[in-house]
Amino acid sequence: MDARGRLDFSNAHIPGALNVELDDTFASYVGWTIPFGSAIALVLPDESDSTKVKAITQLLRVGYDRVAGYLTGGIDAWQSHGHPVASYPVVGIDDLYRAYRTGQPMTILDVRQQREWDQGHIPEKSVHIS
Repeated sequence: MDARGRLDFSNAHIPGALNVELDDTFASYVGWTIPFGSAIALVLPDESDSTKVKAITQLLRVGYDRVAGYLTGGIDAWQSHGHPVASYPVVGIDDLYRAYRTGQPMTILDVRQQREWDQGHIPEKSVHIS
């Protein structure tokens, strides 16, 4: 589980890793994506004791008691040991708006909750998965 910020994750992450930012909703979103009983290895935004305690405490509170550990040295250490990373492009709202207005071909992967999708999305350009 990669608990770094979404932009850091998009720039470089372990292939197949899931990203849930370490904030107050971390454990809830982990609960939606990781089956209970799974062992979890963490990629943290930093290696401070408070960050480790925050992540592990949240996981324990919702029943995830198999925290295998965390990646020492983070994604930089992973890469420096020759392990592969994946990435994907991210655009801001202004870039998205310009591309839409100029008719550039695009597909938007929308991963918001169903109620958010229902409240508004770009017709014929958005693909919703939840």
